[in-house]
Amino acid sequence: IQGGDITVTLDQRFAANDFTDAGVSWETLGTFQVAAGGTFTITLLDDGATSKLAADAMRLDILSIGSIAPEIEVQAGAVNLTSGSSSLDLGTAFYGESLFQTFTITNTGTDTLNLSPVIAPAGFSISVPLGTNTLYAGQSTTFEVEFNNTTAAGLYSGTLTIPNDDADEAPFTIDLSATMNASLIIDDGDAGFSSSGGFYAVNWVTYFEGDTRQLLTGANGTATWDFSSLTAGSYTVYATWAAHGSLATNAEYSINAGGPIVVNQRVAPNDLNSDGANWGILGVVNVLAGGSISVELTDNAANGKIRADAIRIERTGPLMAAAGVSPSNAPAITQSDLDSVRDAALNYWKATGLSETQISLLESVNFVLADLPDAMLGGATTTTILIDINAAGYGWFVDDTPFDSSEFSLDADGDLVAGIGSAAFGQMDLLTVMLHEMGHTLGYDDLDSDDSLMGETLDASERRLPEIDDFFSGVAEGDNPLLD
Repeated sequence: IQGGDITVTLDQRFAANDFTDAGVSWETLGTFQVAAGGTFTITLLDDGATSKLAADAMRLDILSIGSIAPEIEVQAGAVNLTSGSSSLDLGTAFYGESLFQTFTITNTGTDTLNLSPVIAPAGFSISVPLGTNTLYAGQSTTFEVEFNNTTAAGLYSGTLTIPNDDADEAPFTIDLSATMNASLIIDDGDAGFSSSGGFYAVNWVTYFEGDTRQLLTGANGTATWDFSSLTAGSYTVYATWAAHGSLATNAEYSINAGGPIVVNQRVAPNDLNSDGANWGILGVVNVLAGGSISVELTDNAANGKIRADAIRIERTGPLMAAAGVSPSNAPAITQSDLDSVRDAALNYWKATGLSETQISLLESVNFVLADLPDAMLGGATTTTILIDINAAGYGWFVDDTPFDSSEFSLDADGDLVAGIGSAAFGQMDLLTVMLHEMGHTLGYDDLDSDDSLMGETLDASERRLPEIDDFFSGVAEGDNPLLD
């Protein structure tokens, strides 16, 4: 048989019934191709047979030339798919996590089916290619699709295309979809959560998913949330709790056995509203490939009851100070300082030609001041942009006139740099960091280039803008599109 041996399984407890000829009923085993001068051997095996076997007559029918044609059949697992109308959702993956789906192609026709390499939609890839591009009658092959996305969170969809020479299903197309979620939540009681000592379960509608663990005043106990096998990068860690006057004002969390993070559980968290709850930021941590994040809540000197509810982590796109942490310790800025620069940053991005959907996304982002680790200036999640309170010690340049960049000059490399005597000299430019993190929210990755807005690091006294050349040519001609 061309293409190799084929195995067919029959249940001989039921009579053959595909057709009757000369008073005998026959069961069709399939259609197969034999090369000129070849042989056709049929073997009945007892492998796995649960009862007696009957070996009777075999019959071969030669097909006429006009009846020979290939026919493609595609399955996802055991599900038969229809070209042009079937859709398949691979599910939801956390940032950097992969989803896989194996497809089987069978030639159920009577002639050779020729295949070309499968084409995956954007966001998907062919992780295992076709086993063969030629399927003889009755033969099958498989391929595997992978979804692994590390850009913007959300729904990804498109058409999977299988080029072939079937008469009416060429190409064979399937609508694929999958969702990338940049956040991961472990609730009390979920896998990954554990508690010891006097923590006990409490159910009420105000708790995340209707339940929490609680520890009475003076009791001993530890609650732990473990996130493992993470993709390398920075993650923002959040906690939620239902505030109450009987709870501790000094509940102590820690991340990866670090120093205590003291939280007042009498006050509701308010850094983020997502997944049906309000969340407070505990911190931002860096994780190596395959690493983990372990969050603990302990009774240490708590002056009231403490509640252990859900912990949320979210992949954060960081911008780092190029020279590391500053030896000085500049004062922190305020939320009003952030708000004063936010509109300017949004207008810069609008001037690049964003779609209405992209503009709405940026307008919905929540800006939060946080004490970020090490030399981290800012970080972006899908819904929140984090800004370090004092720019890793350098201090922030908060520009009162962000559209003229008069505090900066173009150097020999074409970069905007603040010289000695400028109000921006020696500080980190808040506008640049906000523009960079907005870029992450839009789905742009960090770049290796040191002079790009989406570069991984930023020097003090430096400003970067989207479409910088277009901006300055507009200013030179007396027509600044950013001020329209």
